[in-house]
Amino acid sequence: MAELVALTDLKIKNLKPREKEYDIRDAATPGLRVRVSKAGLITFRWMAKINGKNIVKTLGRYPAMTLGKARKVLEREKVLHRHAVDGEIIQGEEQVETVEQLSRQFYEKRILPHREVPEEVERVLRLWINPVIGNRKLNTLTTKTCSAVVENCVKAGYPSRAGKVLQVLKQMLDHAAINGDIDINPASPLKAKNLGIHTNVSTRSLSAKEIKEFHLALDSHKRLSVLSKLALKILLLTAVRTNELLKAKWENVDFVNRRWIIPISDQKLTKKQKQTARPFVVPLSDQAVELFKALQAITGSKQYVLATDSKQGRLTDKVLLRAVTRMLTLKAVKDEETGEKKPRLEMEHFSPHDLRRTCRSHLGEALGVDHHIAERCLNHSLGKITATYDQGAYLEQRTDIMQRWANQVDIYCSEDEKVVSLNRGAA
Repeated sequence: MAELVALTDLKIKNLKPREKEYDIRDAATPGLRVRVSKAGLITFRWMAKINGKNIVKTLGRYPAMTLGKARKVLEREKVLHRHAVDGEIIQGEEQVETVEQLSRQFYEKRILPHREVPEEVERVLRLWINPVIGNRKLNTLTTKTCSAVVENCVKAGYPSRAGKVLQVLKQMLDHAAINGDIDINPASPLKAKNLGIHTNVSTRSLSAKEIKEFHLALDSHKRLSVLSKLALKILLLTAVRTNELLKAKWENVDFVNRRWIIPISDQKLTKKQKQTARPFVVPLSDQAVELFKALQAITGSKQYVLATDSKQGRLTDKVLLRAVTRMLTLKAVKDEETGEKKPRLEMEHFSPHDLRRTCRSHLGEALGVDHHIAERCLNHSLGKITATYDQGAYLEQRTDIMQRWANQVDIYCSEDEKVVSLNRGAA
């Protein structure tokens, strides 16, 4: 059980990370806990059991949220919870005076109805905006106040996430201005480059040599699951998004016509894009078919291609990311010359999503595929005008290209840099 402590801001400031994350209970406020992660991040949480139901809710992150503020927020949450249980919540238009009230209205009216993944905005409001200015009245907000919200995120060590905080803050205050709750948006003048925001746009793709090393590491890795190995190889050969493969179901894999259909619901689309979207057909090369058949022998009787016995019922992106990260960082292989242990892969860090970028790079550089067709292979948007007047799926061309790409990967992975025994499709 979590240790019971009479908390103060000084005691929280002096909390140190341990080998495992741990909780501390606040003796002055029942239900309030402080969680300390292995990385040293300190978070206020509400944990309780009411009427047989467990309540676990994140209130905010220290030091953006002080202990005093966390206690006040928790008491308010308790009141709201009691009202909701008793049916006392009043329906109707809420009068917006504070930032917290605005954030709730903004989320319910502008985010929930229009976003496929509204949780991301909810986290920004809950962890980064409301803890700092939630109690402020809208008419007291200034550009400097808004700047402090973003700078707080940068100072906490999240310069990339601060960009999302700025974006949500501007959108929320635009909403208030449109509704007449404020005259102008005080966050409008803020620029990312002046606030220390860094945008992590990855340009990582694997070279031919790195592709070979990656395959060798996968094949020799005895502790990595077969599902993870096959999944990573399929990502490289098909250039699909990681979640598209993770959500794949056997009902959409056609071995006869060598096609895999990605439904609209599994594609990365906004609600507006879904209105005109179509299922995306992924042509399967000979090599990809072999990988899918290997998976079929393991999970063919289940719904998902990457089915597991987990609660979610399938492999998750965290599993694949952890597998690649451990190959790059965990010292698990003994060097034959020095005897020292080293990582399975000694190269620049990359993620499973970078395998998609790797395919795209080699389509252009190694195979000379035209830009617009290469983009079609990845199901990328080609812009409004192009999408309107060019409705071709280019399935025949894409089938040939993806077979050529799979053959090229075989060439990269062969010991003498030549195809030993391909005899598959077009060269």
